[in-house]
Amino acid sequence: MQFLFGYGYTKGTTPYYYERAFRKLGKTITCGPSTSKDKRQGIPCGINADIQKITHSIQPDCFILFPEGNFFLPQNIEKITVPKILILSDSFINLHWHKHYAQLFDFVFVAQKGYVSQLKKLGIKNTYWLPNACDPEIHQDLHLERIYDIGFVGTLNTLHNPRRSLYIKILSKHFKSQITSNIWYKEISKIYSQSRIAFNICGAQDLNMRVFETMATGSMLLTDYIPHGLLDLFKDRHHLVTYHSPQEAASLIRYYLTHEDKRIKIAQRGQKEVLDKHTYLHRAQVIISKIKDAKGRPTHAGKPSGNLLLAKTYFYINHPLLEKRLLQLTKELSVSIIELPKTEKFKLKIIRFLTIRIKPSRRRIIIAIIKKLEKQRVLELCKWCYYQMLLQTSLNA
Repeated sequence: MQFLFGYGYTKGTTPYYYERAFRKLGKTITCGPSTSKDKRQGIPCGINADIQKITHSIQPDCFILFPEGNFFLPQNIEKITVPKILILSDSFINLHWHKHYAQLFDFVFVAQKGYVSQLKKLGIKNTYWLPNACDPEIHQDLHLERIYDIGFVGTLNTLHNPRRSLYIKILSKHFKSQITSNIWYKEISKIYSQSRIAFNICGAQDLNMRVFETMATGSMLLTDYIPHGLLDLFKDRHHLVTYHSPQEAASLIRYYLTHEDKRIKIAQRGQKEVLDKHTYLHRAQVIISKIKDAKGRPTHAGKPSGNLLLAKTYFYINHPLLEKRLLQLTKELSVSIIELPKTEKFKLKIIRFLTIRIKPSRRRIIIAIIKKLEKQRVLELCKWCYYQMLLQTSLNA
């Protein structure tokens, strides 16, 4: 098979691992923007390139898109006739536009299990759970001396993730720790290969990349309990260890530091499990099997509401580089607005008004208010205030 794989490259981004996996399974041509001079896409293009022209020129068997990270949202996606596959990694942040954009694709794969049912309720039947994974050639045990009690690589931002900052602050006071961010690939493996215990705390109860990457390095994973998917893939106290509070995390770290034989056995079983079942090659094979099973079936190309779905997507993303395209789409849709249902007419009128009459900076505020009015967002805001208070108390102690 010949794959056209679209994504925007930036260092450390998930789709880079998928690209490496797809190349092992067939001829793979990449397209999209890149932020690095060291990584050139097969077909370099801008964030909003015409994907219809690209597919006509190379005639792939399918088009696979990973739009997040360094954004790549090609235009005319609704017009291409080859099977379209969408991979989504951050639905816990981006569901407000994922739910519109995903309707343009034949297959949708979501990294967070909890969002599969939400997308299916919208009529996107071919939605599947596809967890994150590891790349054994990058995420590996470098057989270094394990000189740190705990290791953590990830973003630490007291504003956006106060809970994580609080936990790291508390644990760092009691254990020899290596806490860092903005490192990539084998530099990450080096940190975990020097750590007896790899610490993980999720952003939004999501099964993140760190779960798989740390286990692949042979370090025992200590992670917060993740209700959606973790125990579907792994067994607690067998492949990894879970905690529910900072006090329990500290207690478990002390226990497994003094019970080295138990810690090593859990780490070894976890490492074997991810290498045997949870690599990006395994994930790519799942995608390809779905494509092959659907061969000959009609696609969603030419869906009448395609332009409206794109208008909604661009509106909620509110990206400056998509502003011109959003204006074009709302103008095109205003001509055929009579054909739309009443509810869709109303939504389109709002989008058009906010697009043309209000500056992007102010529209961003309106979108933020809309999102905060959702019950889940209100709950998250309450949690944010709570952890900010705890963090401030911890810093002042």
